[in-house]
Amino acid sequence: MSFVLRLKCRELLADALRIGQLTEGCGDPDDMAARLEEVIYEELRCSNVKYKNRIRLLLSNLRDSKNPGLRNKFLRGVVTPSELATMFPEEMENDDLEQIPQKITKKAINQAQMPKVQGTKKDQFKCDSASSCKTKMKTSRWSPW
Repeated sequence: MSFVLRLKCRELLADALRIGQLTEGCGDPDDMAARLEEVIYEELRCSNVKYKNRIRLLLSNLRDSKNPGLRNKFLRGVVTPSELATMFPEEMENDDLEQIPQKITKKAINQAQMPKVQGTKKDQFKCDSASSCKTKMKTSRWSPW
Protein backbone atom coordinates (compact mmCIF):
# COMPACT_ATOMS: atom_id res chain seq x y z
CA MET A 1 0.00 0.00 0.00
CA SER A 2 1.40 3.36 -0.94
CA PHE A 3 2.45 5.91 1.62
CA VAL A 4 0.63 8.61 -0.36
CA LEU A 5 -2.67 6.76 0.16
CA ARG A 6 -2.00 6.50 3.88
CA LEU A 7 -1.21 10.22 4.13
CA LYS A 8 -4.42 11.08 2.28
CA CYS A 9 -6.42 8.86 4.64
CA ARG A 10 -4.84 10.55 7.66
CA GLU A 11 -5.72 13.94 6.21
CA LEU A 12 -9.34 12.89 5.61
CA LEU A 13 -9.66 11.47 9.13
CA ALA A 14 -8.19 14.66 10.64
CA ASP A 15 -10.66 16.78 8.64
CA ALA A 16 -13.52 14.61 9.89
CA LEU A 17 -12.32 15.03 13.48
CA ARG A 18 -12.19 18.83 13.11
CA ILE A 19 -15.89 19.08 12.21
CA GLY A 20 -17.76 21.02 14.86
CA GLN A 21 -16.31 22.73 17.89
CA LEU A 22 -13.47 21.09 19.72
CA THR A 23 -14.21 20.94 23.42
CA GLU A 24 -11.66 21.45 26.15
CA GLY A 25 -9.55 18.40 26.86
CA CYS A 26 -9.64 17.11 23.31
CA GLY A 27 -6.54 15.74 21.67
CA ASP A 28 -4.96 17.11 18.53
CA PRO A 29 -7.05 15.93 15.53
CA ASP A 30 -3.94 15.42 13.37
CA ASP A 31 -2.27 13.25 16.01
CA MET A 32 -5.45 11.29 16.76
CA ALA A 33 -6.06 10.70 13.04
CA ALA A 34 -2.50 9.46 12.60
CA ARG A 35 -2.85 7.02 15.49
CA LEU A 36 -6.20 5.78 14.21
CA GLU A 37 -4.86 5.26 10.69
CA GLU A 38 -1.81 3.46 12.06
CA VAL A 39 -4.00 0.99 13.96
CA ILE A 40 -6.10 0.31 10.87
CA TYR A 41 -3.01 -0.12 8.73
CA GLU A 42 -1.42 -2.56 11.19
CA GLU A 43 -4.58 -4.64 11.28
CA LEU A 44 -5.35 -4.65 7.53
CA ARG A 45 -1.90 -4.25 6.02
CA CYS A 46 -2.33 -6.88 3.35
CA SER A 47 -5.76 -5.86 2.02
CA ASN A 48 -6.10 -2.59 0.17
CA VAL A 49 -9.88 -3.00 -0.28
CA LYS A 50 -10.62 -3.75 3.37
CA TYR A 51 -8.39 -0.86 4.45
CA LYS A 52 -10.24 1.60 2.22
CA ASN A 53 -13.65 0.29 3.32
CA ARG A 54 -12.73 0.66 7.00
CA ILE A 55 -11.53 4.24 6.39
CA ARG A 56 -14.78 5.04 4.53
CA LEU A 57 -16.86 3.61 7.36
CA LEU A 58 -15.01 5.68 9.94
CA LEU A 59 -15.20 8.82 7.83
CA SER A 60 -18.96 8.53 7.37
CA ASN A 61 -19.52 7.97 11.09
CA LEU A 62 -17.12 10.69 12.24
CA ARG A 63 -18.61 13.23 9.80
CA ASP A 64 -22.18 12.44 10.79
CA SER A 65 -23.68 15.64 12.20
CA LYS A 66 -26.29 13.59 14.10
CA ASN A 67 -23.57 11.68 15.95
CA PRO A 68 -21.13 14.18 17.48
CA GLY A 69 -20.77 11.95 20.54
CA LEU A 70 -18.56 9.44 18.73
CA ARG A 71 -16.17 12.15 17.57
CA ASN A 72 -16.05 13.76 21.03
CA LYS A 73 -15.51 10.44 22.81
CA PHE A 74 -12.60 9.66 20.50
CA LEU A 75 -11.01 13.11 20.81
CA ARG A 76 -11.31 13.07 24.62
CA GLY A 77 -9.75 9.61 24.83
CA VAL A 78 -12.83 7.79 26.10
CA VAL A 79 -12.62 5.59 23.00
CA THR A 80 -9.09 4.53 22.06
CA PRO A 81 -7.85 4.34 18.44
CA SER A 82 -7.76 0.54 18.62
CA GLU A 83 -11.36 0.41 19.91
CA LEU A 84 -12.63 2.81 17.26
CA ALA A 85 -10.78 0.97 14.49
CA THR A 86 -12.45 -2.33 15.38
CA MET A 87 -15.97 -1.08 16.16
CA PHE A 88 -18.92 -2.46 14.26
CA PRO A 89 -21.22 0.08 12.57
CA GLU A 90 -23.94 -0.60 15.16
CA GLU A 91 -21.54 0.32 17.95
CA MET A 92 -20.72 3.65 16.28
CA GLU A 93 -24.35 4.70 16.08
CA ASN A 94 -25.75 7.60 18.03
CA ASP A 95 -27.16 6.65 21.44
CA ASP A 96 -30.61 7.80 20.34
CA LEU A 97 -30.41 5.65 17.22
CA GLU A 98 -29.42 2.63 19.30
CA GLN A 99 -32.65 2.93 21.27
CA ILE A 100 -34.95 2.93 18.22
CA PRO A 101 -34.70 -0.82 17.50
CA GLN A 102 -35.21 -1.55 21.21
CA LYS A 103 -38.36 0.59 21.25
CA ILE A 104 -39.71 -1.10 18.13
CA THR A 105 -39.04 -4.56 19.58
CA LYS A 106 -40.70 -3.64 22.87
CA LYS A 107 -43.75 -2.26 21.06
CA ALA A 108 -44.04 -5.40 18.92
CA ILE A 109 -43.82 -7.63 22.00
CA ASN A 110 -46.49 -5.60 23.78
CA GLN A 111 -48.81 -5.77 20.77
CA ALA A 112 -48.32 -9.51 20.45
CA GLN A 113 -49.12 -10.04 24.13
CA MET A 114 -52.26 -7.92 24.16
CA PRO A 115 -55.37 -10.03 24.67
CA LYS A 116 -57.61 -10.18 21.70
CA VAL A 117 -61.16 -10.36 23.01
CA GLN A 118 -63.55 -11.33 20.32
CA GLY A 119 -67.08 -12.14 21.17
CA THR A 120 -70.28 -12.37 19.28
CA LYS A 121 -72.70 -9.55 19.03
CA LYS A 122 -76.01 -10.09 20.74
CA ASP A 123 -78.00 -9.63 17.60
CA GLN A 124 -75.81 -11.83 15.44
CA PHE A 125 -77.88 -14.98 16.06
CA LYS A 126 -81.64 -14.65 15.97
CA CYS A 127 -84.18 -17.24 16.83
CA ASP A 128 -87.08 -18.00 14.56
CA SER A 129 -89.54 -17.91 17.36
CA ALA A 130 -89.44 -16.47 20.80
CA SER A 131 -90.38 -19.75 22.43
CA SER A 132 -87.42 -21.71 21.07
CA CYS A 133 -84.96 -19.24 22.59
CA LYS A 134 -86.54 -19.61 26.02
CA THR A 135 -86.40 -23.38 26.15
CA LYS A 136 -83.23 -25.08 27.16
CA MET A 137 -81.79 -27.51 24.72
CA LYS A 138 -81.32 -30.91 26.16
CA THR A 139 -78.15 -32.66 25.21
CA SER A 140 -77.59 -36.32 25.49
CA ARG A 141 -74.41 -38.19 25.37
CA TRP A 142 -74.48 -41.18 23.20
CA SER A 143 -72.46 -44.03 24.48
CA PRO A 144 -72.21 -47.43 22.92
CA TRP A 145 -72.05 -49.07 26.40
